[in-house]
Amino acid sequence: MDESRPSQSRLHRPGNLAGLPGSGRDHLAESFACSPAAATVRHVAVNGCGSHGRDRSRRERSDYQELHLAHDSYGLGHVRAGGSRRRKPGIRPYQRFLLRVFRTFRSRSRYWYRRGVGAAYTAPDTTKAALSVIQNMNTVSKHLPPLIVVLGPTASGKSNLGIALAQRFHGEIVSADSRQVYRGLDIGTAKVTPEEQALVPHHLLDIADPAEIYTVSRFQQQAIAAINDILAREYLPLLVGGSPHYIQAVVDHLNIPHIPPQPELRAQLEQRPLSELLAQLETLDPRSAASIDRSNPRRVIRALEVCLLSGKPFSDQRGIADPLYRVFLLGINWPRQVLYSRIDARVDERMQQGMVQEVRDLLAQGITHERLDSLGLEYRYISRLLRGEFASEAEMVERLKYAIHDFTRRQLT
Repeated sequence: MDESRPSQSRLHRPGNLAGLPGSGRDHLAESFACSPAAATVRHVAVNGCGSHGRDRSRRERSDYQELHLAHDSYGLGHVRAGGSRRRKPGIRPYQRFLLRVFRTFRSRSRYWYRRGVGAAYTAPDTTKAALSVIQNMNTVSKHLPPLIVVLGPTASGKSNLGIALAQRFHGEIVSADSRQVYRGLDIGTAKVTPEEQALVPHHLLDIADPAEIYTVSRFQQQAIAAINDILAREYLPLLVGGSPHYIQAVVDHLNIPHIPPQPELRAQLEQRPLSELLAQLETLDPRSAASIDRSNPRRVIRALEVCLLSGKPFSDQRGIADPLYRVFLLGINWPRQVLYSRIDARVDERMQQGMVQEVRDLLAQGITHERLDSLGLEYRYISRLLRGEFASEAEMVERLKYAIHDFTRRQLT
């Protein structure tokens, strides 16, 4: 693998690559060898990032996924705009791989031709926060090993894309989902099935008991170990999931305080209302209070736990260290109404698969209703159903769908 060629190219927000043409692993490997390394994913995950002005293309329709192709080659742009498909001077092998991906998406949607792929496009303001990250990527050492990251909002198709890429490019998947680490949380978390796991090796699934607290620090250690093991065996690691804290911990190589959970302190904090916990966090660590997910008691409690035990603000202990990998980010996005329809269909499918019985089984194993409330909306709402807080299962399902819509809307803003 030639690691001497510089590049600023990236591809974001793909759709289903199951039909990606070409044997391609060498092209993908070259794209990693040339592509920039780890970037902060907080904005990239939702907004995408790329070149400015004419060097960026974006199209939206209600019935197909949004594509962002960022590049720095006039030749590639010329082909994209409808020019000759012959190889242009300056188009490197990894750019030809990206071009094949682009052509695949374009051929899958008749609207590309109707609307014209060569139309001028100006990057929206929402991407500006990510552009500064891209501008500094070439400073990263060229010898870093590759890591592909597949991320996006709930129900966007991350797992299917990850499996398709791993099959195509001789890879293995490291799950980056904060709930799929728990045994027994299968239907409610849309965990990949045993049949899907047989297609591609998956790591960090079913590694914790749902009664215990699995921390971001623990995930970071185990994910890095799994990725390094995959690389040592000369396979391609793919980090796939929708938990931004987990992905950022690996991609940005965060310095996370290794303070183990304290059950007694945590039990005391859990007894207090969320508004009171937020007020205390604003006093102890205003920066964390401003950026934390204020609707997630588990995150707020963990931040307070670190502040109280270490005597230092939680935000001061989460600096960014030197990157470990050269990261290639693939972020999936759908038009919002299409995403909502996918969410609703997934909830209905989970109910048919027996999600209520899965929660009953967890309760029978000794998992408390309070613990279920912290394991995500699906488990929280079904726990409330079993406690008689809804008039019917149908009411619970509708309320759950709206709650996931609201959660997704916050993911996208």
